[in-house]
Amino acid sequence: MAKTNPKLEAQTRTVLGKKVKNLRAQGISPATVYGKSVEPVSIQANTKELLSLFEDVGESGLVDLAIDGKVVPILFKNPQYHPVLGHLVHIDCHQVNLKEKITATVPIEFIGESMAVKLGNVLVGVLSEIEVEALPADLPEKIEVDLTALETVESMITVADLKVDT
Repeated sequence: MAKTNPKLEAQTRTVLGKKVKNLRAQGISPATVYGKSVEPVSIQANTKELLSLFEDVGESGLVDLAIDGKVVPILFKNPQYHPVLGHLVHIDCHQVNLKEKITATVPIEFIGESMAVKLGNVLVGVLSEIEVEALPADLPEKIEVDLTALETVESMITVADLKVDT
């Protein structure tokens, strides 16, 4: 059974510059679609739908973006937030070729509890995400790291120790 990508509806955006604040007040977020050998296109999408989808898929989940009836596969990139209010101001949509490998960052999720932490030590995670090269459809949602292998304070898990489905 083939995996289906979540879909986001968007329209080509004609409002540019400082006037986009009027769009944001109406619950519409500005975005830009770009990619290899693709002309950049300014778009707009419903803020609630966009935020919900971005929170669900992050920067490594493939999304089918419907722009005025044309569907293109994208990855979200470079979300920009308001410095005081914290709401999404703009996001980039990287249009990908499903037959070419890309490099993307994938979040790391720690699972389990190490014996060293149970004994009162503190775990210091150096990375929260890792760069992965794969076909866009094969990008993992997250990489799980089992901490039960850490038995002493000197124990460590390196990138080479990570197990990723291939």
